[in-house]
Parts: sequence; C-alpha cells; structure tokens
Amino acid sequence: MQELIKERGLDLSEQPIRRSTPASVASLMPEHQRGDIVDDSAPAASMQETAEQTKTEQTKKPQNSGQNAESVSVNTEMKANISSANISSAETIASDVNPPDGFDVEQIRADFPMIGDIIYLDSGATAFSPKQVIDAAYAFDTICRSNVGRGVHRLTRIATQKYWHAHKKVAEFINGSAGTLVFTKNSTEALNIVAHGFPFTAGDVVVNTILEHHSNTLPWRALKNIGVTLRTIGLREDLSLDMDELTRILDEGNVKLVTVCHVSNVTGTVNPVREISDLCHRHGAKLCVDAAQSVPKMKVDVEALGCDYMAFSGHKMLAPTGTGALWIKEDNLEPLILGGGMVESVSDDSYVPIKRYAKFESGTPNISGGIGFGAAADYLSAIGMDVVEARERKLTALLISALEKIEGVHLFCAKDETARIGAVSFTLDGISPHEAATVLDEEYGIAVRSGMHCAEPLMRRLGAVSGTIRATPAFYNTESEINMLAAAVREMLEQT
Repeated sequence: MQELIKERGLDLSEQPIRRSTPASVASLMPEHQRGDIVDDSAPAASMQETAEQTKTEQTKKPQNSGQNAESVSVNTEMKANISSANISSAETIASDVNPPDGFDVEQIRADFPMIGDIIYLDSGATAFSPKQVIDAAYAFDTICRSNVGRGVHRLTRIATQKYWHAHKKVAEFINGSAGTLVFTKNSTEALNIVAHGFPFTAGDVVVNTILEHHSNTLPWRALKNIGVTLRTIGLREDLSLDMDELTRILDEGNVKLVTVCHVSNVTGTVNPVREISDLCHRHGAKLCVDAAQSVPKMKVDVEALGCDYMAFSGHKMLAPTGTGALWIKEDNLEPLILGGGMVESVSDDSYVPIKRYAKFESGTPNISGGIGFGAAADYLSAIGMDVVEARERKLTALLISALEKIEGVHLFCAKDETARIGAVSFTLDGISPHEAATVLDEEYGIAVRSGMHCAEPLMRRLGAVSGTIRATPAFYNTESEINMLAAAVREMLEQT
C-alpha cells in the first residue's frame, strides 16, 4: 500500500490517527459524533505520545489464537500503513498551485489530466478536476474508505474528520462559516431543499426571474399544490433584470421568498444580488441565490451578498461529480429526506433531528466526493479567486470580441461587460446549434454546449427557439483556444 500511496503522490503524515475530534471541526459536527475535543494546534510531541500510548494499548490486547502468522503479519502491516497515512491537507494541495509571479496558465494546465487534444469550452456544465482533487478523493477510497459518523474504529474516525473538515473548507471558501453549509449532490437538490423545506402557507408568493435555470423554476412551480404563487420578473433590453418590476411585486405584498441566479448560465449576466437582498429584506422577504455559475468563476462572499440561502455545485468548481452545497444563514427549513444519521433520537412516535448540516444529510453521503469538494476549494483558494475571476473575465471578453466581428454570428450576452462572466451564447446563420456543436466537435476538436441549456422560458424571450451554442471558458483555457473557436466558427459560416 505504501508503494501505491507514493506512486499516486499522496500526502503522508507521521502524525497518528486521532482518537479525538479537532476543535476546528467539532463545531460543525453533531454533538453525539464529536467525541473528545482536542486542540488542532497540539504540538507534534504530544501527537507522538498519543501514538506510543496507542501502540502500548494494542500490545496488551490478546491475539486471536485462531489467526496464523501470515494473517497477523498482514494485519499489522495494514494497520501501520493506515496509521501513517493522511489524506492530503489544504497546505499540501496549496503548495502545488500557487504561482509566485502571476498566473501561469501552462503550469495550471499541467495539473489537469483531462486537458489534451480536445479544446474544452464546456466548463459551465462540468469543469475538469485537477490531479490534487482526484488524488484527495482517491486517497479516501484506498486509505480510509469507511462510513462517517458511525462507529469508533480508526478508519471511520479518519473518514469522519476528513468529511466534516471538507464542510469547513467549502464554507470558508464563500466566507460562510457563520451559517450552515450542507453537502448535496448538486445545486438542483440544494434548491429543492429550500423549496420544500421553507415554511410556506397558502397565499404566499415566490418571485424568480426569467433568467433562471429550470432547477430554480420547477421546484417553485410545484408549490402551487399548496397554494403558493410563483411570479417571474423579466429583462430590460440590455438583458439586465427589470428591478422596477421586482419592486412593484414586492410592494404588492405576500412575497415570502425571492430566488435569483447570481450569474445566468445562458447570457452570463451578473445580477445585483446585494441590491436585491436589501430590497427583499426591507419587504420582509427571504432571498435564495443560485450561485452555480458564480462560485466557480468569481470571488463570492455570502455574507457581503446578504442572502439567506445559497446553492452551488461542486462539479462546476473542479470537484468530483455528484457534489454540491447549500448554505443556510438561519435554519428554518425542514429536511427533504429523512433517515439514518440526521436524528439525535427516535421514540416510538417521534424523532428529534440533529442541528446544523447533518440534519439535511441523512444516509451515507458521497464521502469521497465531499473530500474532493474540500480539495477543490483548497485548489482555487491557492490560486486566488480574484485571479480566477480576472482570468475568466478576460477570456469571456476575448471570445465575445472575436465573435462580434464575424458576419452571421448572433450573440446573446449581457451588454455591460462589467456585469457578465462565463457563458457566451450565440447562434449562426444557416446552421442549427446542434449541427454546429457536432461539427465543432468532430472536425475541430472543440467541445461546446448546444440546445436550450435548461432555460426554455429565457430562450423564448431571446427568440432563440432552437436554442443556442454556448461556450463557457474556464481559467485553465488559453487565448489560443478562444481564437481557434472563433476561427472555426468563421470557417463554418464561410462553407455554408
């Protein structure tokens, strides 16, 4: 196993497995799963003393007389390997990706095994993962694969600490430590938790926008079954939100919640979330933000935005697939799914749910994905989200500028370049979006998205009834890749 660990380049630590819970992690964990609390900053010497004590205790335990010498040797070696292994820490990951002299895109690209011959411009759907994230998730499956919050053996202790600590990393990534950070399988699940867990009553009004992904529309439409009305605000000519319409609806009363995307997955519009938050709270309404397209691309401070709930995806911000998060400012939600791991106690006719995020994470979670999610937050933090945002804004502007110069291209992007990032949607004269995306893939090796982008009401508003082609560059793309897409589009149009 040691050879496998070294081959994968995983972080090893001489520190033994703790039998207690780090203080920095304990505050996030359900009380019944914390165990003894220890100071994270304990000196190495004290950790070594703990290791010696553990070894002494183990030698006092009688061996099973039925075991043969070979099995005892294997078990001893396995325990030694596990005791010395530690899934990569934030410091280890960060040390690999912090260019001292500005942004070095080639150095960054070397971290991504998927980067190769294909020009990948579909990161708005799912981003590539760097090897640091892949290795963090792999380490769980090869070193400490076990359930979390269940049992006292060493594997479950390591897994539990790593999984809980990943919550802490992701919460800090959005400056959300003061709230509750719940791991979900994606943004869709996170938004459904809010929609079905919020204390709505008949006659309440929910407001969203025409910019929304279906995941931020359908859960709210379903509330009509309990007498909740969904109202949708439109756009101005520059594709920005009609804030006057929002104000009028709020003034009419009964609005309990407004839900809005931070960044549109079609137009790249960056919505004025802080302004919307202030407006909502003055009218006594809560604000839910779909940040699936913003958290991976720009520095997001959930406290500064002032929202009450924020949903975002892990797989769009370099984490494994099947990962997402819901940040909750003040928990007034009922859990979407009930089951093991989310209760303090169960009687014959009632139950007491756990407080904080475990209340929403019943059953066995995506542990390796969650640990990878934390590693992705480490990776992006090491680069710096200010750097990532500047890079992505530059690539977005470069692509729009190049496409604007090509006859036969029709862009669907926010007009204000300071209020857009990420998504660049367009259509081509005489070529359907599906056909264009197919040709770009098969003849030019360029991967883009085509279709309605799970935003059909917006597509009808834009007049793109057959959908659009959408390119979503990431910070690991190069200027030459952007130019190659523009050149391919120009050539395709010239051949029609």
